[in-house]
Amino acid sequence: MIEQYHEELLNLYNECYNETLKPLLATVESLYEEQPVVIFNEIRSFNDHIARCYRPDANEDFIRDNLTKAKSHLKRAILDCFKHLNVYYYEVSRKFERNCRNVDLTTVSNGEFYIKYRKLKQSAVNTVRKAKKVETIDIEKAFDTYQKAYSEYAALDDFINQNLTNINWAKVKFTVKRTLKFFAWLLSAIIAGIISNAMGLFNNQISEFIKALFK
Repeated sequence: MIEQYHEELLNLYNECYNETLKPLLATVESLYEEQPVVIFNEIRSFNDHIARCYRPDANEDFIRDNLTKAKSHLKRAILDCFKHLNVYYYEVSRKFERNCRNVDLTTVSNGEFYIKYRKLKQSAVNTVRKAKKVETIDIEKAFDTYQKAYSEYAALDDFINQNLTNINWAKVKFTVKRTLKFFAWLLSAIIAGIISNAMGLFNNQISEFIKALFK
């Protein structure tokens, strides 16, 4: 009886698993350097329900029920991939901001970089918030929204990498400026010390001269 669902099974394994989930999972594994347990469990459940369809005593209702559950687990695995990728890229943006906290990013590309950076990040953050709100109400809409958020975060990461040369140059200028300020302060302190000592010596000489007049 399972032969009747051959095309449906091919679609699950080719379009959904091979063409969609595997590339996403490969990206997740390369970034996290592991396969998250929650995704592994969804894949295991997917294959378990597919395997049940091949039981000798499986009837049409049983097969249909397990194929539906298999699709659900596969989609959940894809959804979890989007979630993990969104979290990863959000943390990347936070790390970028920490590393540049003392750098005036408004000087990069005449201010255009920072304006677009804030716009891209805020859009991604808002999209994730929207996805979380609709996830318990409409899983299909949540799926599309999480996917959109992933695309926005990926665009944000690409944008940062495309501007690394200008960002690094801004860091260099900041470091040079801070170094010059330090040496300017140090030179001022030295000069002030010299003047103070000189004034002290001069005042002592005046005092000695006045004392000599009244002897």
